[in-house]
Amino acid sequence: GRFSTCPKKMTFVKNKLNIIDLISIMPYYLEVIIPKNMDSIGSLVILRVLRLFRVLRIFKLSRHSRNMIAFGIALKASLAELLSLGLFLLIDVVVFASALYYAEMDVDKTSFDSIPASCWWAVVTVTTLGYGDMFPHTAIGKILGTLCVFSGILVIAFQMPIMVAKFTWTFMQNTSESPEDE
Repeated sequence: GRFSTCPKKMTFVKNKLNIIDLISIMPYYLEVIIPKNMDSIGSLVILRVLRLFRVLRIFKLSRHSRNMIAFGIALKASLAELLSLGLFLLIDVVVFASALYYAEMDVDKTSFDSIPASCWWAVVTVTTLGYGDMFPHTAIGKILGTLCVFSGILVIAFQMPIMVAKFTWTFMQNTSESPEDE
């Protein structure tokens, strides 16, 4: 309905929020068109994934809130710092997961049976979450676990003040405009 009454159709089609709307309602119409007895399991999985786009429609509400707009701008301005934090954490995870795999690979009934399996432990440990579902058994593994925790704390502690300062400054710049500007 909105498309047919829109004066600038190309601008309407290129708008990200309208694309999200289209993707989020498409599964409903595809289910109506595709027969129920069709043996295409793959297409049903795709439809279920497309249904997840309905959640993205919540972002349409952000255009009505000045704070949400400022939050988005601040998040975009802090993107470089977020990416560097992610990169440093990824390096930590890969290094400690690999080291722990090799330290624990000769232990019987170890949970660290591959480097990717060890990555789960490293993510949980670097972020100091600590589920306890996996833990090292050897002395070298325990020393590596301790170093992994300290490394995660240091990486996060060194990056956070920079990110918070930039985020706060950008957020304040975008929310402190006078109401007369609206």
